[in-house]
Amino acid sequence: MLSGHSSPAAIYGTAIAFTVVSGIVLIARLLTRFFVARQAGLDDAFISLGWFFSALMGVAICNQAYSGMGVHMWTLTMEDITTMSLWFWAFVWLYYTGLFFTKLSILLQYLRIFPQDGFRRICFIVMALISVWSIWSVFSAIFMCRPVSHFWHSISLNDPQCLPRLNTWYANSAVNIVTDFAIVILPLPMIKKLEVPPRQKMLLMAIFGVGFITCLFSILRLVFIYPIASSADMTWNSPLANIWSAVELNIGILCSCAPTLKGAVQKGFPKLIESLGSLRTSRKDSADSGSSGSTQNSIDKIKLKLDDKHKLTFSSFFQRSMLSARATEKSISRSDYDEEEATGFDGTSPAPIESGIEVVTSFAQTTEMIPDQDSSVSRANSGKWTAPEGPKTVVSSTIAAERSDSWDDAPIPVDQSLFKTLGVVRK
Repeated sequence: MLSGHSSPAAIYGTAIAFTVVSGIVLIARLLTRFFVARQAGLDDAFISLGWFFSALMGVAICNQAYSGMGVHMWTLTMEDITTMSLWFWAFVWLYYTGLFFTKLSILLQYLRIFPQDGFRRICFIVMALISVWSIWSVFSAIFMCRPVSHFWHSISLNDPQCLPRLNTWYANSAVNIVTDFAIVILPLPMIKKLEVPPRQKMLLMAIFGVGFITCLFSILRLVFIYPIASSADMTWNSPLANIWSAVELNIGILCSCAPTLKGAVQKGFPKLIESLGSLRTSRKDSADSGSSGSTQNSIDKIKLKLDDKHKLTFSSFFQRSMLSARATEKSISRSDYDEEEATGFDGTSPAPIESGIEVVTSFAQTTEMIPDQDSSVSRANSGKWTAPEGPKTVVSSTIAAERSDSWDDAPIPVDQSLFKTLGVVRK
């Protein structure tokens, strides 16, 4: 027969450690949202409630261990068994309540990131299903027996005054697992459609897909429900179900907070981010210089081809020091090209660098551009340069002049609140 036993030390250690870690990460998230991104929302309130109930659940688990969970029932007094059963009753509905707020927080976060109508409709449907399930789960846990106090005063497994425990817990856990998978899978098709380099797309999918770990813990918890509901020695077989419940709920909180922590890291450890970016750039420069002599120093100097006769050259292509000093309009329309990734934002390979990148530029008159005498490029009365009419490469993205090299700063066709939602501040 499957055993759900574990030592009291493991119960204390797991419940306390995971609650503390998720609490620290939650604090980092809230600091990022309130003081870095300044974009706190309803999802932050819900995840805070989720952690609050998780902490109360941790208290219930520790009190169960203190009252006798993890030891054989026949070694305990009747008072100990009653006390442990009372804390177990509280643990069950606290667990369901914490899951409810955590899942709603994740879905609300999705709504802030992805504005597509079809996706939002699906999110609202999933939220409605989770709400109905959660209300049933919490009420079925609280009113498992009639009267409610009969739950901790009775030690019978098939008490006629109580709902069938095994069937009720299995049904609730099954729905919980299904909704876990639905929440994790929901954003992946949207991320796949984003027009970002493949490496950035994989990173985004990994961040949102880490929720599959929570699904694994939900399944493990389901497995260890059976020993509690079917064994006469409930105190001995309860620990693992409690442990996996604590792990599942707190990992869910961590998964909800993970996408928002980039801004906190940038704010707290800017030198670390800069050093990592410099290291990545230097490796890329080294690879580029060794691959082709004709494209030597291509990142430092790229010629932007306007037409056959007139060329505009920028030193340190797209570097903030150049554009912030000279461009007051802060806009440049260009081919979808990212020099760091050497690939288009739509995932395709760009034209060779030496052939130039055809662009249409719009800068303030402080931008230096000296045409030939017979140039067809005319200076408009407004003080802006306008490219001549004729075939040109139509660009598909507009980027800010001050351009970060971080993955989450790439131009993606989603609502621009994505950056602040994830806690990224564009300087």
